[in-house]
Amino acid sequence: MAGSGDALERIDEKTKARRVDRRRSEQCRVWSRYGYIIVKKLIDDPTLDIVWSGLERRFRSGRIRLEREPAGGQDPYPGAFLNPHRKSGSLCRI
Repeated sequence: MAGSGDALERIDEKTKARRVDRRRSEQCRVWSRYGYIIVKKLIDDPTLDIVWSGLERRFRSGRIRLEREPAGGQDPYPGAFLNPHRKSGSLCRI
């Protein structure tokens, strides 16, 4: 990513000054390099279950339709759906 060199220097400075712990430092490095981080268990399992159930209901009812967008000849999975929160209130829980 553009400007990541400066970001990495700032992360190093803050880590050395103990203003950022090692875990956060690593998250910042990943963010700087890839533009995202994965935060395990950011959303609790019961909430995810409710949200996923709501989405599945919308898929089955046809309110959210996932069109085929094969990534290859044997890809059995449907494509993406942008802004599903507009069609499934369960996403508002997050």
